[in-house]
Amino acid sequence: MVDSILKYPKYQMAYGIPLFIYQIPDAIPLKESVLAQRYAVPVLIVLLEKRCMRKYDLTEVITNGSTIDKILRDLEDSGLVTLDEKIEGRRTIKVCLTEKGQKVAGYLKLAQDLLH
Repeated sequence: MVDSILKYPKYQMAYGIPLFIYQIPDAIPLKESVLAQRYAVPVLIVLLEKRCMRKYDLTEVITNGSTIDKILRDLEDSGLVTLDEKIEGRRTIKVCLTEKGQKVAGYLKLAQDLLH
């Protein structure tokens, strides 16, 4: 797949994402709008690099708490992340990529690297 991507010097883009990303078999079925959301791609890429992290730590990518909640809810509904709530003195939510989420985030990271 990488060879076929490298043959095309310019990519058609939709919402800042190369259109070939939407054609990845492992990424289907995704809610059509989940990857088109403003912070969804950066959240997936950060999670790919760190595996799992506390929801609070996503404030390095998104500063608005309600935006984090909405994106995580949509990513969870699409099967890309899991949310695990724990109470350790204080309520914390651990966010992890699913296997499907790791594949999609890997493709997104590849696309980002090719474009830069």
